[in-house]
Amino acid sequence: MTDAKRLGGATLIAGVMATTHVVGAAATPAVTAELVPSADVASLGELAAAPERIGLRAAIARAVADNPAMASARAEAARARGLAAQADAAVWPAVHAEAGLAQLDAERAIGGRVVQSATAGNARVVAQVPAFAPKLWSRASQAKDSRIVALLAVDDAARTIGLQVARAWLAVVTQHRALAVQVRALATAREHERFAQGRAVGGAAGRLDVLRASQEADTVLAQVHALRAGLARSRLQLGQVIGAAGAVDVTSGWDALDLPAAATNTRADVIAALARVDAARRTVGDLWAEYAPVLTVVGQAFFQQPATATSPALGWSAQLQASVPLWDGGAREALALQHEAALATARAALVGVLRQAAFEVAGAAEAVREADAGLAAARRSAAAAAAALTLVEHAWRAGATTSLELVDAERRARDAEAAVVAAEDAVRSLQVEVLFAAGRLP
Repeated sequence: MTDAKRLGGATLIAGVMATTHVVGAAATPAVTAELVPSADVASLGELAAAPERIGLRAAIARAVADNPAMASARAEAARARGLAAQADAAVWPAVHAEAGLAQLDAERAIGGRVVQSATAGNARVVAQVPAFAPKLWSRASQAKDSRIVALLAVDDAARTIGLQVARAWLAVVTQHRALAVQVRALATAREHERFAQGRAVGGAAGRLDVLRASQEADTVLAQVHALRAGLARSRLQLGQVIGAAGAVDVTSGWDALDLPAAATNTRADVIAALARVDAARRTVGDLWAEYAPVLTVVGQAFFQQPATATSPALGWSAQLQASVPLWDGGAREALALQHEAALATARAALVGVLRQAAFEVAGAAEAVREADAGLAAARRSAAAAAAALTLVEHAWRAGATTSLELVDAERRARDAEAAVVAAEDAVRSLQVEVLFAAGRLP
């Protein structure tokens, strides 16, 4: 398969993240100054200036092109191509030339007649043609099968690397979403802190309300810094897995995915396992070649100077050589056992891969359905928590409730939004797992 074909499944994904449906969620994952009070902009603003942004499809393509594991797989495929070409060359005619010059101390003569010159030269061109060589043919066929398996192993390596990239990419998405939730919570906490301080100056609130508001704001700020550290690590991990020089960020936009209902034979590991079974089956079927004779036609044209009575100056000759294996000490029987065992191993591996593919798709699809239901519940919970926070905030501003109820409502709303982020991450991760399990990515 070409790289374009291997990456064709990734066209199902047009971007990276969707604008979430959480109440009050930001449209993009970037942290902007509008979400944070001026006191915190200096420490958070640089998050918006990621060195590079990349989508999922582009990240997979880049990793497949530059990853060391892919380079190793391609090198092994190139080696298999060389071995296949070498085995194929053995079934074609071979031509070589020879030349020689002999110098004696003196010419040889019998009865005054020279029978061997002191200086003699000869040259010849020899051609060998395997007229009937089943063993060579079978070995060339087996080498071609090995080349195909090696090429398919490149696709399998691309699938493994693509899954690693997808997970690293989604980790950055999740960190962005979680950070956005905490930044909004920080903005709300700072606003409540300022309002409490204003009421305290006017005598409408005590110092306890101010301390509670400040403690809540600092707690959220600590969580923001922790998520910033997590986002930095996730960016670096994404950059590492795609072969970038440094940290890499993600683009925005997440399209709905058309999830398959069952595993298909487009999975790279399934295709590779099928190819191994076919190759092993053909190898077993070619065992008869180990018992077949080999017929070779050898022809040569020669030149000799000086000519002799038995060897003219110019001439040619042709031979038909036959080689029949009679006894080899049981080597062929042992080879047959090896090939049959290899076939049984390949068949068992294929059954395992097919079962794994089927269970991965079925299990991930069921998990996606449950995760979708969990996400819907989390969004309803977040909406209710946001509405409750609004009511408590109005009551607190009117003096009808204490800051304790306000802090509790803030935490509940923040936790509900964080639960939505976790549920969204679970849905996205499972969707990608289904696509990889069904062979739709990369």
